[in-house]
Amino acid sequence: MTAALATERTWVVELDDARCSGCRLCLPACGSSALLWVRSDAVLLVDSWACDGCGSCVTRCPEDALALRRRRR
Repeated sequence: MTAALATERTWVVELDDARCSGCRLCLPACGSSALLWVRSDAVLLVDSWACDGCGSCVTRCPEDALALRRRRR
């Protein structure tokens, strides 16, 4: 594992459901396919196992519903 990858894996995105309006602007920003839109329930889910902690989705969220948090070990 490279040093950059090890650093990225230290972080994971967490979703604040109360702030998320379901605009889905974050979806195309996620290169690791860790964000999932469940159309039937109109909710966004985060797959923490797939998240590489890059933070791209966080910068795209207009509601500040996504945040990087240190991964729990």
